[in-house]
Amino acid sequence: MMVVGDPEPGRASSGLEWARRRASGSYEVDPWGADPDWVDALSAVSRFGLRVSVTGDLPPTGPAVIVANRRFGFGEVLALMLGVRRTSGRLLRPIGAPDIAPIGPLARRFGVIQAHPAEVGSLLRAGEIIAMALTRQWRATRVGTISPEMLEPGQRLRVPVIPAAVYGGEITGSWKVSFGPAILGRGRATPLAAAELADRARAGVQAMLDDALPPKWWSR
Repeated sequence: MMVVGDPEPGRASSGLEWARRRASGSYEVDPWGADPDWVDALSAVSRFGLRVSVTGDLPPTGPAVIVANRRFGFGEVLALMLGVRRTSGRLLRPIGAPDIAPIGPLARRFGVIQAHPAEVGSLLRAGEIIAMALTRQWRATRVGTISPEMLEPGQRLRVPVIPAAVYGGEITGSWKVSFGPAILGRGRATPLAAAELADRARAGVQAMLDDALPPKWWSR
């Protein structure tokens, strides 16, 4: 298990370099609107009140799709973004940026993208890693569903789908992120095959939550 959230050596010098880039205008924004400097700033600031422990593996390079559970806040998404960034150095692209100014453009600065298959496909072809949240649920032990349409671009490209269980920190600020074994689509990329892949990803997330959060005797 890797726990991230503690101060790291060299953080002061990194902060100075960040400030110099912003002041000089030498920072970059990628074609999808993400500004890695702002993602790193969010990661640094959140260390004061947010700890994320990560188990499981992510591919160090190349495209991937993470399918994760979500409740009704933004905690799971933030924990997943920070866990990926701090442990692998990769910029996660969660789906969910609204097509409304100024919220949409601001969300894009942190790597969030819109729920459009064409945008998902372009990012995967560029070797990026994307996160898709299952529909929100009240109970932490239950997962929702996901649109098979959003998995079709990755299925056509034979991109691995990685189930992820995110749980814990609504009150304590200490989150746990578990990545399961990668799943690949079977056969040709068709709507039916995408629906089957969505079911398998959902089942993978539910199985990890069942292991992590077994039901109490009074809730059975």
